[in-house]
Order: sequence, then C-alpha cells, then structure tokens
Amino acid sequence: MSNGKQLPVWVKELWKELTTPPGFLNPPSTAKPVAKSEPAPQTFDSRPNRPTDRVSERQPRTSRPRSSANNSSYDEEEDEEDGEGIEQSPEDIRVVLRANGYHPRIVEQYPFTVYRAVPYPSVMQLRTSVGDIALKRAHVKKRKLQFMFDALQYLETNGFTRFSRIIPTIKNTFYSPFDEQLYYASQWIQGQPADLTSVPQVGQAALAIAEFHLASRGFESAGFNPPAAFEISKTIRARAKEFDIFLSKAKSKGKPDPVDRFVSKQIPAYQKQAQQALSFLEDPRCQDFFVKEEELPGLCHLDITPQNLVYSDKTGMHLIDFELTAHGPRMLDIAHLIRRSLQQSNWRRETALVPLVQINQVEPLRHAEYRILQSILTFPHSVWRTCHNHYMVRPTPYTLARLQQLYEQEHDRQLLLDELRQHVDRHRGS
Repeated sequence: MSNGKQLPVWVKELWKELTTPPGFLNPPSTAKPVAKSEPAPQTFDSRPNRPTDRVSERQPRTSRPRSSANNSSYDEEEDEEDGEGIEQSPEDIRVVLRANGYHPRIVEQYPFTVYRAVPYPSVMQLRTSVGDIALKRAHVKKRKLQFMFDALQYLETNGFTRFSRIIPTIKNTFYSPFDEQLYYASQWIQGQPADLTSVPQVGQAALAIAEFHLASRGFESAGFNPPAAFEISKTIRARAKEFDIFLSKAKSKGKPDPVDRFVSKQIPAYQKQAQQALSFLEDPRCQDFFVKEEELPGLCHLDITPQNLVYSDKTGMHLIDFELTAHGPRMLDIAHLIRRSLQQSNWRRETALVPLVQINQVEPLRHAEYRILQSILTFPHSVWRTCHNHYMVRPTPYTLARLQQLYEQEHDRQLLLDELRQHVDRHRGS
C-alpha cells in the first residue's frame, strides 16, 4: 500500500472486531514492496530439512510457466492450446512416470484410470477418471504418514476442510509402498501459491491456520506421536550459538572474503538480537502458557511457505503438505507467516495487522502469544539461515547480496520491533 492511501474498508471492519487491538501496528508505512526472496522452508522446528525430490528442479512440460500447489498447480482458467487436455497413451504415461522416478505399478494400486501424467516439482499431477490427483513421494516414515492421515481425518470430522484429502488405495490404505519408498495420492487443489505481499491473501492464510489449529485440538494418535514443537527456546538457543561459529570462521581466515568481512562487522549486532529473542520466551507467563497448552494441544503445520498455501479466488485458501505436522502452539505457524509477509513486503505493517485481526476472530490472542510472536520476529532468522548455508552447508555466489539485502531492511524491521515491544509491554490480556 503506497503512502497516503487508506486501508480497504474490509480491513477496517475486521479491525473493529479485535478484542485487544494490537496498537503497535497502526502507524502507516512508507515502505514499498520488494521481490520475494525466501523460498526455502524456515521454521523453528528442530528437525533436519527434508531431502530434495529427484524431480525438484524439473518444470512442468507445458508451453507456458505454471506455479505449484501441492507443491504444484495449474492455472484455474485452463485452455487446451498447450495440449494439457490431450490424453496420453498408456505407454507415454509409463514413460513420464519412469522418467521422474515413479514406477508405473504405483498408480495401479489406486481405483482410478490415468489419462495423463504431468511432472511438477516434488509431485506428479495425474489427470484421472476421478478428477485431478497429486501423486507424491513421501519424505517421512510410515508411522509419521499414519499420524498425518489420522490427523487429517480428525480435522475433517471437526469441520476443517481446507486441505488436500488423501485418496485411498484399492486395499483401502493411505499410502503405497514400492521399492522401500512410500507414496501417497491426494486431491489436487486448483490455485496458486499464496502471495505473501497481498494483504487479503495473508489474512486468509492466517485464518486458515487458526481454524486448522482450533479444529485439531484434542487430537492424539493411538500409535506414533511425533515430538511436539513446544521447545522453541531450545531451538533458538542452539541457533544463537551458531552465530559464534559464523563469527569464528569469518575471523579465522587469513584472507577474508567480502562475506567474511560483512559477518565480522555485523554479526555481533545479530547475536544480541538472538539473545533478546530468547529472553522473551523466558517470560514466566510464556512458560506457563506452554505448560497449559501441552495439556490440550493443537497441531502446527510447521512448514508454512507460499508453496504450501494454495489460494484460489473461487475456493479461498487451502493448506497442503502436512508431513512435518506435530503438536505445538498456533503462534509458531502464525509468527512465521507474519515474518515472511513482513520481509517480502519490506516490513509493511498491513501484512501483520490483518493476520492478527483474523486469528483474534477464531480465538483471542493471549499475552504469551504476543511474546512468542515478538521472539520469532526478533530472532534474525534469515541472517542465521543465510550464514548457516554459507559456512556449514555450501557457499553460493549470492550470499553477500542476500546479507546486504537483509541489512538494508534492518531499519524498517527495527521500527516495527520497537512498536511491537511497546505494545506487548502494555498488553494485559489473559
């Protein structure tokens, strides 16, 4: 939103419904949106990143680019000029499946006929006799898949349907094993990855997450339950220590490069931010909140990225890819949605205002939840991620440009954090 323009009427109406208005978000912003720059999953879940799919770098074989939902998707208004509506022969389908790491016998385990197979990043789109299906290679073990499937059934029983339903096999199982690899098929959600610079879409994403969390309360698998995601402070503490490693590596080089010089100069300030983020979680009310939440926890998605939020003008916002799902506080998902939205819009306040309005409609925010939000926004997550990849994974030619981009956003970021701190200090909610 450019300087001087009024907020849309619908945003004002939502704002009136706040039980405790988050006043720190009121000042108008003069910042201009910037290009999206953080596609990689970044959460405070302590588990390692999932392996990359064998087809992760492939693009849909069409005459025009298409974005992804179910880590894939296609345009809602389809035309058949590019040949997508043309059926493939059974042999062509087998060739496409094999070429992308899917044995043809996998689809024989499902009660539908495949007319066309189209590869997308990390998923195979199947045009079938029962509609469009997403066939996905699982990155977790069987017991984690069973937890995910049971959770989705529980959500639907409680009225939450904004997700991609799993398609059972002929044997009525929810996954298909083949050559020591697990696969599963799900309903194809038409739409596009969420635009986190769009205020309405960010609001719808926050509402979907809040409803998902509320509908999941009380769920507990009769079998395996993955580790809960309540130990946010433990993860932040471990990542804060890595800043010491980055600084040590940068200063120990006999011939420091531009990245090393940037790190040596700027990382001490980010170290202080990491320690401050940790201190917010040590608030006694925050610790009490975690204890109470674990008594009847809801679920967290734990992979809130634009690719896992599928938006359509016709059907609204849907969540997909629940493989990392575990019990945890809803603000873990919400805070990362807000963090990404603020960063992609150059810390424009409207992109944080609407999510808080929306989740207050589902269940009023508590003081401790503001503290969690404050902690996650204060921790310099993107700087940590960039340095981690550079010093502990693999350097890239873009590291310095990325760090400089983040540094240029720091002034606007600190203004919002100062306002957030003042609001949280004044907040006397439950």
